Amino acid sequence: MSELYQRIRSRLEQGQASRLISRYSPAGIERRLIEEDHTDPGTGGLSFETAEDTLTLTERFAPRPRLVILGGGHISLPLCAFAKRLGFDIWLMTTVPPSQIPSAFQRRIP
Repeated sequence: MSELYQRIRSRLEQGQASRLISRYSPAGIERRLIEEDHTDPGTGGLSFETAEDTLTLTERFAPRPRLVILGGGHISLPLCAFAKRLGFDIWLMTTVPPSQIPSAFQRRIP
């Protein structure tokens, strides 16, 4: 089973989502990975269905949504902190020389 999770991790690192379908029945457990073609981060999640004596569990693994901020002005720092709390992967693009970037940007956002 660890091979499936390694494939999921690899896809997440590439910005791609996957679904792991686990089907539990008296005959045993069957797992398969569905690789989604699009890179829409959407959300991860868990759902299940039951039918007679079978339980189907679907786990969606999605990359974190990405926020691209253009400009490193005074508004960017609180925006980055807020977006991080919401789970965004933050990209800050600025023409400000590194020596003029606020010290909070030179360390990881809390």
